[in-house]
Amino acid sequence: MIALSVALTVKKGSSDDDVTPEADWLGMFVAGTSPTRIGGHLKQLTSAAHIAGSPADEATARYVRDQFRAAGIADVAIESYSVLLSYPIHRS
Repeated sequence: MIALSVALTVKKGSSDDDVTPEADWLGMFVAGTSPTRIGGHLKQLTSAAHIAGSPADEATARYVRDQFRAAGIADVAIESYSVLLSYPIHRS
């Protein structure tokens, strides 16, 4: 199973001293949001089934990670976990 972890720290520059306070990144998030942009992400995220552990699930995690990074959130990682998942054998 794939999990996405995000540290909500936005860096303004290349040094660790250039960290944006929480209020600043929240303002950046709200300022960069529009109905059209949300619709585009929603279309991308709902365009295919992404069942836990599937290749589509991994592609979805990569898409979300890349969007966070593009928004300036540098500390984003995809981590894999071994979990017990049961899938139906047939539909009734």
